[in-house]
Amino acid sequence: MTATTHAEMHADHRQWDGDISLWRDDLGIWQTELDKARVELARLENILRKHQAALDAHTEALDAHEQVLKGHEHSLAAFEEGGPASIRLLTMAKGHNREVAQHAQLGEAHEHIKKQQRTLMAPWSFLLNSLVELL
Repeated sequence: MTATTHAEMHADHRQWDGDISLWRDDLGIWQTELDKARVELARLENILRKHQAALDAHTEALDAHEQVLKGHEHSLAAFEEGGPASIRLLTMAKGHNREVAQHAQLGEAHEHIKKQQRTLMAPWSFLLNSLVELL
């Protein structure tokens, strides 16, 4: 056992008081950072809601596009089986270029949403994985 003098104990206590003061400063900074993170979390929730709305709108657009395609395919199949060329089929043929453009727009929208999804989820995944390691 090491003999400790009164002066050495007093020096230890002064050093420890200094350590505690620094630790309290750190805690204050960390608390401020955590408070800011909570505020930013609200912003993140808003971003997630907007992204969800974009996903929902894209899903609806795909559903509508798919329904139009099914209807047109039904009309084409009926015509190919020897049915008469209905007014709907003639109208559909005239509007096919519009469908081509709409399909291309959906493809572009899909790529845009895919990029947003990756941009949003990559750091989120990293953050969650990092936090799991902390606890």
